[in-house]
Amino acid sequence: MLFGTNIPRRYWTGFSEWKAEWLLDEHNVEIRRRLIDRLGYEKICDKLGAIEIDSWNEYTLLKIDNIQIIYQGWREVGREPMMLLKMTCPSTAHIHILLVPPDVIKAEDAIVWVNHGIHPSKFAIQT
Repeated sequence: MLFGTNIPRRYWTGFSEWKAEWLLDEHNVEIRRRLIDRLGYEKICDKLGAIEIDSWNEYTLLKIDNIQIIYQGWREVGREPMMLLKMTCPSTAHIHILLVPPDVIKAEDAIVWVNHGIHPSKFAIQT
């Protein structure tokens, strides 16, 4: 048991040995969440070949195909892409990556979604 979650034997290793590829066949949503938390989106993007879909200013929309499992009740009915918004801080060059809905196809729309419907142009000047 890890973080209150029973986990399969393959996870009984050091966190540094966990693999992004495990997301492709892990059906337990709680374990997937823990795996994403431990690996981080940057490593997941690198290991699973995220592709750039769109960009806007310092934001990039990335896509990893067929990774998110779609359920109907308890049954898997398909897969959809994992869409990620990569943000690079203009002053520090620090990178942040956030999960956004799978139907987002424009970086600007992803930014508005992350900001709860507020366009970045409505914010004060970024420093």
